[in-house]
Amino acid sequence: MFSVNALSSSIFFFLQAHHEAASRSLWETIVQSNALNFAIALGVILWIVSKFKLHKALDVRQNNIIEELKLAEAQKAKALEDLKAIEQRTAHLTTEVETIIKEAQSTAEMIAKTIVSDAEAEASKVMENARKRVQLEEKTAARELERRLMHEAIYSAKQLLENTLSHDDKQRSVQDFVESLPELYKKEAYR
Repeated sequence: MFSVNALSSSIFFFLQAHHEAASRSLWETIVQSNALNFAIALGVILWIVSKFKLHKALDVRQNNIIEELKLAEAQKAKALEDLKAIEQRTAHLTTEVETIIKEAQSTAEMIAKTIVSDAEAEASKVMENARKRVQLEEKTAARELERRLMHEAIYSAKQLLENTLSHDDKQRSVQDFVESLPELYKKEAYR
């Protein structure tokens, strides 16, 4: 209702200004017409604001914007804290990486020494086992040679005895040998 009254007043003022325009100067007419246009525009704006309740909508929007700004400020503060924490962690990363590298190098050196030591011990065992095997084979070969030599010696002695000894000598010799067998067996067992 207020805006209709304002509108009718503006129209009345305009009409009155128009009648008086003929008697006034150009400048006065322009000033009065601008005043009329301003009054009309103000009336229309006031009517729109009251009709659509824009002031409430603007208040709600203003409150939303204020809340969003507060939220953005809080997020910015948290982001700055996170940035500081990350910067502190990255400042120590170089030192941590160097420490890890040194530990890895010392561990690698220790493992290398252990591997070399184990290899040397294994090589020593292999050499010792080979030496023992050679000694055992030498003893086995010596016994085999001794056995063959004994066999050959006995065969040669038998041939010699058969050709040179008489029947009584042979019997006595066999009896002496049979009597010495337990003693020979004892000697062979102690070897």
